[in-house]
Amino acid sequence: MDGVVYHVLRGCLVYDYEYQLMEEELGRLDIPIIRVESDYNEEDVEQLRIRIEAFIELIKRKTP
Repeated sequence: MDGVVYHVLRGCLVYDYEYQLMEEELGRLDIPIIRVESDYNEEDVEQLRIRIEAFIELIKRKTP
């Protein structure tokens, strides 16, 4: 696993609660994680695309 995209449905605190635990554990394993929040609205698409593309570039630079 090179990285994790952690999707949270906007306003859903149940799933958002677990993020900190995931971030800490993956940090110990040196696995990058990105948290993205959306409500499946088309207005989110461009912002999500840019953030995920940047995350992929980060992983590519890290991977030998």
